[in-house]
Amino acid sequence: MTPKVSIIVPVYNTKKYLSKCLDSLFMQSLKDIEIIVVNDGSSDDSQLVINKYIKKHPDKIITLTKGNEGPGIARNYGIKIARGDYLGFVDSDDWADPEMFKKLYNIANEGHDYIICDYIRVQKDGSRSVFKGFSGNSFDHHQAVIYSTDTAFSCNKLIKKSLFETFTYTSSWYEDLATIPLLLTNASSPAYVEAPLYYYTKRSGSITESNDIKTLGVICAWERLLTQANPRYQQELVFAVAKNILSFLKSKSKYATHFMAFAKEHQDTIERNIYYQEALRLGKIKDLFA
Repeated sequence: MTPKVSIIVPVYNTKKYLSKCLDSLFMQSLKDIEIIVVNDGSSDDSQLVINKYIKKHPDKIITLTKGNEGPGIARNYGIKIARGDYLGFVDSDDWADPEMFKKLYNIANEGHDYIICDYIRVQKDGSRSVFKGFSGNSFDHHQAVIYSTDTAFSCNKLIKKSLFETFTYTSSWYEDLATIPLLLTNASSPAYVEAPLYYYTKRSGSITESNDIKTLGVICAWERLLTQANPRYQQELVFAVAKNILSFLKSKSKYATHFMAFAKEHQDTIERNIYYQEALRLGKIKDLFA
């Protein structure tokens, strides 16, 4: 039987967390799923954990082992062999609510091809906070794109596989940011489930906390968004990128010179953007070029 949903899990040195992650997927109330685990060149005992699940659930798990190329490329490997009409993504140090994929698939079954839900951030001390998958006030396609860079996160979404025929993940840092908003501009009917169904583990050394030089990969992501978006939603995505640049100037000030150099390359496009102009007029954002 062809699965309704394929869940792709890239794994890299997460032996400590992997069992909890995979248990949450095998406990999903939606039973017509396949779980694709891509070992992205782990040097710890992650494969031993994966082997246990192969023995326990041979009919529901598909595994791949490859050299380390990063989570984006690992997801692409999973996408290529996925049989489900819809794809979900779970990072191997996170876990999903048992009802997550059933609830998202039920919405997809109503004719939606890109479904977002809220998520729970789990801190190192165990404390938890709910974060919105859509941070605007009134959800529609245009607003979803405007706020897409705020939560450019693969794992709180269910996405129709056919959307990946045009765009796949990049190999650099910020592969989610470079891809998820573009998929949304090509979607025909996005939807939002206002419920926290995904558990995201915030670990030290994560990309969001790092000041590594690879942070500059975000510039490649912005360039891709500005140049490859569906023209129908280009105005919305230009504004989303402008807001994201402002956010990075604040959170990653070490690279502010690089971020501003990029912004100035696209100054005309940003300053002519109708959403940017309105947000400035209403005092909702700072002027990038003041």
